[in-house]
Amino acid sequence: MSQPPTRTYTPEERHAIRRAVLRSGPGAVARMLGNPTIAAQVARQLRADTPAPARQSAAPLPPERALLVDVFDEQDEVLVVADLPIAEDSTLQVRVEHNILHIDHTNGQATYRCKLPAQVDTSTLQQKFHNGILEMRLRKSAA
Repeated sequence: MSQPPTRTYTPEERHAIRRAVLRSGPGAVARMLGNPTIAAQVARQLRADTPAPARQSAAPLPPERALLVDVFDEQDEVLVVADLPIAEDSTLQVRVEHNILHIDHTNGQATYRCKLPAQVDTSTLQQKFHNGILEMRLRKSAA
């Protein structure tokens, strides 16, 4: 039996797949994609595509609430993709202190924290928010 063709997933697609696996389990994702071996293939690719320091730092520090986050240590920047249980970004405040990313609801409901894999220039923060997914890009500091 031949192996299914492999494809490369974007960071956003990997994040969506991880979220689906965490919520529904790998079996549900395999059924959704119509291939019983795809969940294992995707899991292997996610592990292979995410550098070890980013995988380790993607686990949030002890926050008030858990945050589903992927941190990608790219060549010139750090990409953070976070799944937030909110409808709009107007209630968010994002800051970096001592290499820790803080995401706060301005209404005081929750605070999320995540250790970054590299020193970043906080003045370069770019963020996009769509359908509960917050994507943040920060340039690495010249060290």
